Amino acid sequence: MDRRSLGRIADIAAGFPGIKLVGRSNVEVTTQSASDADLVTVAGLVIPKASVIVVIFSFHKDAVHASAAQIGLEVNSTTIFATSTATGATAEVQSGTAMFIIGPHDGTYLRSGIGLINSGGATDATNVHFGVSTNIPNAIITSITARGNVVSTSNTLATNFLRVYKFPVR
Repeated sequence: MDRRSLGRIADIAAGFPGIKLVGRSNVEVTTQSASDADLVTVAGLVIPKASVIVVIFSFHKDAVHASAAQIGLEVNSTTIFATSTATGATAEVQSGTAMFIIGPHDGTYLRSGIGLINSGGATDATNVHFGVSTNIPNAIITSITARGNVVSTSNTLATNFLRVYKFPVR
């Protein structure tokens, strides 16, 4: 997903009263780590537990080595979506979008979320969906961090254009 696509999502959200862009980052952060690394972070959020949140960001890996990159998500310094395979294992540039939906989370509803990843290159495509791997913190959300790693440290994973949308509490 490129900047134009993210802009269109913002335009769509603007057409639905109450959906608000509450955080964003346009800073590219890279890693060559084979261990999970914090990448793009949006801090200073104040999102109530009763809100539905959508987090979207773009990513790409380079073509140096025939191996995959992995993406996950952290909320309030807790990894709630463990890193999952986000690209194919071919030696080609691949890019994609990760989207995480976090539902209201209070009391016993601490695993209400889904992650969706779509990526591709010239010859390989990856589509993944997965659930929350650790309880969502039972608290106001104050920070969201994209996490990731590369299977081979010869490759570089980059993330950028992180957006956090909050739906109204009804």
